Amino acid sequence: MSLVEILVVIVVIGVLMGIVGLSSRLSFKRAKITRATVEGREIATALKSYYTVYDSWPSSVVDPEQVDEDGYVKLDGNLLQLLRNEGGINTNAVKTVFLEVSPNRIRGGAYIDPWTNAYEVAVLPKQSSSTNHYILTVVPPFFNRKAP
Repeated sequence: MSLVEILVVIVVIGVLMGIVGLSSRLSFKRAKITRATVEGREIATALKSYYTVYDSWPSSVVDPEQVDEDGYVKLDGNLLQLLRNEGGINTNAVKTVFLEVSPNRIRGGAYIDPWTNAYEVAVLPKQSSSTNHYILTVVPPFFNRKAP
């Protein structure tokens, strides 16, 4: 084998490694997005289940003092404890676990997404003739957050 042939083989191997590296990086990105989407659905289901049991939303989700200017609140502190039925929260009188979260997914008291940011939720009254309709939004960080 000549030196030119060896260099050609090295270049071909380098190109193949670049293609594999790029596709695996994209696969990891898609996996994070899928995980955040699934977890967002779990959070929405937990909040809807809470509403079904108690016929009201958790106070921290609709309290104007706790939500930001767009109506969102981070899924942390009392809200997370309430949905997980831990910490002696009095408003979960039925003691139902609405949301199961692995301990390694909680940092600083917040339920974190795959990018280590806290999930945010918003429960906003729907613009209709009935006052019992709401829009529930769970926001992972890869979405541009806007109030619905």
